[in-house]
Amino acid sequence: MKTPRELLLERHQAADRKLDALRETTVAQIVSAGEANSVGGWATLPGQQLARTPASQFGAWRELCVSLRWHLAGLSAAWALIVVLNVDQHSTPGLEAGAKSGNARDFVSATLRENRRQLLELSFTEARDATPAPRIAPGRRSESKPVVLMA
Repeated sequence: MKTPRELLLERHQAADRKLDALRETTVAQIVSAGEANSVGGWATLPGQQLARTPASQFGAWRELCVSLRWHLAGLSAAWALIVVLNVDQHSTPGLEAGAKSGNARDFVSATLRENRRQLLELSFTEARDATPAPRIAPGRRSESKPVVLMA
């Protein structure tokens, strides 16, 4: 017993040759119409939106780069700004040397003095006195004498 598929193939076997000839003529018409309608590397084919011809692959890359130029310019400007801001972040070499060899308290106080000097410089105000304030260290508790007042 034959399957329905085999029955249909036997019945329409003569139509295969006609369909092959029709396909060949249709493809030939499409190719000739595509060559006639090509504009700037884009070929319009019947039944299709746009198809890229192989000869203009360079044009596709060029169009991609042109469409990204504003994005790349913005990213370049952002990186340039980052580099400029990071160049200004160098610290004073004298403070780094003091931190390695001196006391931590001296380093912190020197850093605070330098920070105050930079803030005064940036605020365009002159320091009230050019000499730094004398450092007054608190005395030891064992050396302090109690004050006793009587009435």
